[in-house]
Amino acid sequence: MFGGVTAAGVALYAAFWMSVFGVPTALGAYGGVPEDAAFNPVRAVVGLLIDRAYGILPYAPAFAALFLFPWPAAATQEERKARRAESAMVFAVLVPVLFWRMWWGGQSPPARLVAPMTPFLALWLVRVWATAIPWVQRAIVAAVTWSWALFLFAAFQPGRLLFINRRVRPTRMWDALWPGGPLDSLLADMARPTTYDWPLAAAWITAFAVGAVALRAAPRSQ
Repeated sequence: MFGGVTAAGVALYAAFWMSVFGVPTALGAYGGVPEDAAFNPVRAVVGLLIDRAYGILPYAPAFAALFLFPWPAAATQEERKARRAESAMVFAVLVPVLFWRMWWGGQSPPARLVAPMTPFLALWLVRVWATAIPWVQRAIVAAVTWSWALFLFAAFQPGRLLFINRRVRPTRMWDALWPGGPLDSLLADMARPTTYDWPLAAAWITAFAVGAVALRAAPRSQ
């Protein structure tokens, strides 16, 4: 029943946009799909993690713990059901982000779509923190402190900083944090990547994957 209603809703929604703009999505209001679009979910995943304007890990590195450390097992059947529901909600938010037009140029940040996902990520992070050993807990607290400090740094000077990663005007956050420093050049721009950005992104992802394997393989007491 749920699947049938959903399918009918999708068909009607697509038919409405086709009748008005000639394309089956709400992108019709913006002139359709950008001419330079090259839909690549891999690029979107990398950008979602480490992009210098919208990446989760540069701005909220505490969420790295969800990849680096084992999750506590669900204690009851009800808790397992709740976790499946949470995962379904996160998946429903994540899928559109992987095809979001921001990754191919534009001014609507994918953070708009990611925002509903962060409460679930925070809940999962609390579960990891609750069962972690002391040094991991301290690292998570330090990462959360970094995020709050970054937020306050930006919030008190909105005229100076720019969060929208436009085609010719990247975020000013990192340059403002360290004028003339290397922070901006150490993070990849996956919205409009150059030949420099791809090797940089690959290096970050490789280091992250190696760290995750090493930490998960270590004895839990360490």
